Amino acid sequence: MPELTAEAWQKIADDFQATTSFPNCVGALDAKDIRMKMPPNSGAKHWDASRHSIVLLALVDSSYKFIAIDVGAYGTTGCCSIFKKSNLGRKLKEGRLHLPQYKPLPGTSEPSMPYVFVADEAFGLTKNILRPYPNRNITPVQKVFNYRLIRARRAIDSAFGLLANKWRVFYAPIQLEANFVQDIIRAACVLHNLVLLRDGFVFEDILSNPLHDVAWSTVRGPVSGMLVRNSFASYFVSPQGEIPWQNEKV
Repeated sequence: MPELTAEAWQKIADDFQATTSFPNCVGALDAKDIRMKMPPNSGAKHWDASRHSIVLLALVDSSYKFIAIDVGAYGTTGCCSIFKKSNLGRKLKEGRLHLPQYKPLPGTSEPSMPYVFVADEAFGLTKNILRPYPNRNITPVQKVFNYRLIRARRAIDSAFGLLANKWRVFYAPIQLEANFVQDIIRAACVLHNLVLLRDGFVFEDILSNPLHDVAWSTVRGPVSGMLVRNSFASYFVSPQGEIPWQNEKV
């Protein structure tokens, strides 16, 4: 996957705003387990039953194409740790992703807001990664934010559904060596992008996703991430940021 320029990230953000009404969003982030069986002729003593899957960490745009992937971590690691150790996570932390400069959300003049990835509860909350509010004691404003974030996050669920339904090797545990499984995953993701560009997709394929979630534990986010999330939440219930039907969905 090519490294993106600030202009390319901005194009992704513009598309997310146009299709999901989520501003300053430069990708939907998630990870899935790709299950494996014990490889043939490996011998039971060489097979670690706790490491029975390889994780596909992926970031997608609003048209379901993979922007970046990381393949090779074991399913017992957990989403947050996998992301931090990935090239994508390291570059984000070090400011080497070439994301656009902060800018105000549409219809406002301040404050300037960062560009963000939308993710689920498995990922740590930061100023560049937004996840839903916990459902316990949630306020109406927070419910609206969760709806808007989940609406944008559907892109990654749809991408995984398209991947698995097109390349049905992922329907069942793969009985091959781990290194070969990693090659299969990477090849399928590249082919996924090529097929989308050439042929589009079958709508029914985004409705089911047989891939398994990665195990995760709750990670508390820093104050900076909470402030960014609160700012987005306030914007989504403002006249500039609300969408007409959002209150019917929460």
